Amino acid sequence: KDFDVQKVTANFKEIERNIQEQEKFREEAEKQLEKDMANLKFAYQDINKKKRELEEAKLKQSNSKKTEQVEHLGMRFSNRR
Repeated sequence: KDFDVQKVTANFKEIERNIQEQEKFREEAEKQLEKDMANLKFAYQDINKKKRELEEAKLKQSNSKKTEQVEHLGMRFSNRR
């Protein structure tokens, strides 16, 4: 039988270097994603805090007696999550 044999020539150092570069890029992308997610979490918390403060201010302006009742019953907006 006659086998068609070809000699394989590959630069394994070059292949390994490319793999290392890809792994480094992936790790950097993951770190950036984690940083971005943390920033979004803090921004969301800040928005919620400001929203609660605005709701409390509106309630206090609309009816001070109602505000006193709500505070007396422990139903302040800041207790909500």
